[in-house]
Amino acid sequence: MKLNVFVDKTKEEKIDIYIHEKRKIVDDIERLLSCENELLGFINGEIYKLYFSDIVLFSVENEKIKAFTNNEEFTVKERLYMIEEKMPDYFIKLNQSAIGNLRAIKKFDCSVSGTLKVTFNNGLTDFVSRRQVKAVKERLGL
Repeated sequence: MKLNVFVDKTKEEKIDIYIHEKRKIVDDIERLLSCENELLGFINGEIYKLYFSDIVLFSVENEKIKAFTNNEEFTVKERLYMIEEKMPDYFIKLNQSAIGNLRAIKKFDCSVSGTLKVTFNNGLTDFVSRRQVKAVKERLGL
């Protein structure tokens, strides 16, 4: 696939892709360019635009959805299942109330029987439920 990028402030921004057949990378490009790769987060009455690539973990705490980045915690108004429908494929459900970014995982600890402890690059930890262990291992190629 050949890519040309031209910076010209006088032209309308537009992307055309000519391909022989639909591939996963094209789906990823479409998702990246659409509004689906962002959502709104709230901290102390201020509204922030969040990008999925910056989010380490989504977690339900006290019946509120929290989005954790490397250094901040945001409240998200959308329900977890709604977020799950539009998130990129590098996120995976860890348990009933947490979805993690596979790219932000530092390590897995298998010492707890029947489950996996996940440690993220920012120091957060969570557990993979027994129901989700098989799916997580499959995604990791184990």
